[in-house]
Amino acid sequence: MFADEEFVATMRAGVQWARERDIPDPVAWADLLHAPPVTLRVIRARLDEGVAPTKSHTLPFPKGVAGELRQMTVADPFDEVVFRALVGRAASAIDDALGEEVTSYRLITPAPGWTVRDYRYAQGLRTDELDDRVASQDFGGLGTLDIRNYYPSIDVAQLGSVLLSAGVDPGVAEPIVDYLSTWHRLWGVQGVPIGLEASGLLGNVYLLPVDNALHAAGVKFGRYTDDYRLWLSGAETWAVARDVVAEAVAALGLQLNPNKTRHLSTPHGARRELTNGDITTLKALLETTPDAGLEATLDHFDAEVAKSSPDPKRLKFFLGVLKTRCHPHALAAAQCRVELLQADPKAWAAYLKTLHRHGRLDLDWLLEVVTAPVTKYTAAVTYHLLKVCVVRRVGREHGRRLGEFATDNDRTWVPVRCAAAEAWSTSDGYKATNAADAALAVGDAQQRRALVLSMRRSSASPARDKALAQLHQAVPECRPTVRWIRESCDRAA
Repeated sequence: MFADEEFVATMRAGVQWARERDIPDPVAWADLLHAPPVTLRVIRARLDEGVAPTKSHTLPFPKGVAGELRQMTVADPFDEVVFRALVGRAASAIDDALGEEVTSYRLITPAPGWTVRDYRYAQGLRTDELDDRVASQDFGGLGTLDIRNYYPSIDVAQLGSVLLSAGVDPGVAEPIVDYLSTWHRLWGVQGVPIGLEASGLLGNVYLLPVDNALHAAGVKFGRYTDDYRLWLSGAETWAVARDVVAEAVAALGLQLNPNKTRHLSTPHGARRELTNGDITTLKALLETTPDAGLEATLDHFDAEVAKSSPDPKRLKFFLGVLKTRCHPHALAAAQCRVELLQADPKAWAAYLKTLHRHGRLDLDWLLEVVTAPVTKYTAAVTYHLLKVCVVRRVGREHGRRLGEFATDNDRTWVPVRCAAAEAWSTSDGYKATNAADAALAVGDAQQRRALVLSMRRSSASPARDKALAQLHQAVPECRPTVRWIRESCDRAA
């Protein structure tokens, strides 16, 4: 299915995403990349045996404190690489079919080593467009719409038709549809999986019929994946433009999100709803008068966390400022009200890592949070806080609790157990041979890889080397990881 060069190029291009996404790969595919021929043999064997894609897991990611949950797909890394390569074959045709109105996931480099624009750049384009539009004398209002439960609601068969209409070759479109259909049939993944970089390209192209309908109706618009902004010529055009989108969306089997359907008739209203003016002012103050800017940030943070539902985007900005200065102000709020971590688990973890690195975090509190019973609202929080644990070595008792978590086959949320394996490996009392025994005993491929990866932190020894040899013999899919540990990690140590 894949030439070696195509496979290696797509995998190298995806490393950045694997490292930085909401649920990052623990080593950013370093083990897979260490020996591409070995990795490719695993993939080809799976495809030949009809067991690809293998089981995927879901990690609920909160959009706020006890708010809406995004069901993030945590794919087996071998499967994600295949999916990325398959979609990459359609990447140029997809990008060519999209208008300049679409800013998300736009291609920089073509396949096989395809890359897309950074999301910050794309969001910057949207901000610039908003500024220009609301300042224009022609501004007649703004309509905002997006799709309810977008990625899981995509009809895979209809996606195939849209790909063909976008100019994708049938020999390229059909394997993409087949792969997604297998994911659904075997493992219950609905529509297009959330959280994979290649999904962004498919999410863009599926709404091409909606874009075409807006063009035909003469409505100017901007789009970030499924988030539409309609630039109106007057109040009377809002109902017309909204109905154009609603009809085209319904034809694709989708529904508009009523909570995101708004008509903003004035420039002031558009700015108020879509921007944070006080943060813009705060950024300027931090640049010109850092001390005053920090004091203002603390005040804004306190006001935000006092709300029952703090704004995740605002909290992310405040935490970023405090992280840069290693300022512990936000820690007390998290300790008093741990549910605040749900507002942005990744941003909170980045902030707490900095504190922990400088010895300013209560480790007992951290371990109490990460070993507490996991719920759908706390799963992503626990996952990211376990990543905080690896910053500094923890003691034997803490390590014992993390080891029990990492090797438990009965707990739900396999991705969280995988993160626990990483944390366990940095503790006193961790034994690589125990991790190897657990890896041989578990039935889940992702948990097995995480346990084997944990062994990279231990020094080479006859017992560890024997355990690696046993894993290499018994579990072919672990061979890239075992080889990486033997040849790369040991040499670096």
